[in-house]
Amino acid sequence: MAVASLWRYPVKTMQGEELGSATVREDGIVGDRGWALRDETRRSITGGRRFGSLMAASARYRVEPEAGAAPGHVDITMPDGAVVGSDDDGVDGALSDLVGSPVSLWPRLPASEKAHYRRRLQTPWAAVADVAALMGIERGDGIPHVHRFPPALIRNETLPGTYFDAAPLLIMTSSTLDAIQQRTPGSQVDVRRFRPNIVLDVDDEASEWPEQAWIGRRLRIGGCVVKVTSTCPRCVMTTRAFADLPEDRAILRTLATEMHRNAGVYAKVVEGGTVDRGDTASPA
Repeated sequence: MAVASLWRYPVKTMQGEELGSATVREDGIVGDRGWALRDETRRSITGGRRFGSLMAASARYRVEPEAGAAPGHVDITMPDGAVVGSDDDGVDGALSDLVGSPVSLWPRLPASEKAHYRRRLQTPWAAVADVAALMGIERGDGIPHVHRFPPALIRNETLPGTYFDAAPLLIMTSSTLDAIQQRTPGSQVDVRRFRPNIVLDVDDEASEWPEQAWIGRRLRIGGCVVKVTSTCPRCVMTTRAFADLPEDRAILRTLATEMHRNAGVYAKVVEGGTVDRGDTASPA
C-alpha cells in the first residue's frame, strides 16, 4: 500500500487542503478541524449535515499550525470569492448570511469546556427523525453501524476537546472510490465528497473496499502507527453540491444499498510521526 493523498480541513465542514506532508499526533493531523461553527439557535456545534452551504466555502491557515499550539487564524474564501478572516469583526455575520441562520465561528476549546461540546437535548422521537434526515435513511434501509463509536458522542456533538465526529483520522482507499464510481457511472465520485485524511492505493484485487476488513488492526503509515477503530457510515454530506460538483443523491443511495452505508474507516493514532505522499503503508 502507498499514500495517494493527504488532506486537512482547517474549518470543520468547509473544503480542505491537500498536503504533500503531514505531521500526525495523537489528536490527528496537526491543524485538522481547528475551527468549527456553532448553531446559535440550537446552541451546539454544527456542520454540513445541517448547513450544506458551508461546503461551498474553503479555509486555509495563514501560518502553518504548530503541534500542541492553539489553532492559528484562518482565511475563509466564500463561494463568491470574497475572503474573510477568522479574526475579522464581520466573520460571524458573513457565515450566518451564507447558511441563512445565526452561527458563530469557534476555535477548538479544551475538553474541560463541557458545555461547548454538549449535544442539544431532544426527545427520543425527534432525535431519531433528525438522524434519519441527516443520514438520508429511507424506508427499507438498514440502520448505520455506530456501536464502535466512542460513548462520549451520545452526549456531545463531537469528541470533547476536538471537532472530530468519531476519531482523529479518516482513511479511505482508492479501491473504494473506484467501486462507488463503477456503481454510479453517471455520478462524479470525487474524493472531496468523502473528506478523508489519508487515501491509500491498495494492491488488492480480491476486495473492492479492502479497508472494511481492517477494523481492530494496526497500520504503519509512513512514520506513524494507527489503529483502525470502526467503519465510517456516510450521510447527506456526500450528496451536497459544492465547487464544481453537483448535488447527487445517487451516491448515497449506492452506499446505502450496496455498501451498508460505509465508505472508509476511522482510526486512532498509536504512534505519532510524519506522513508524506508516496509513503508506504503496511500492517503493524
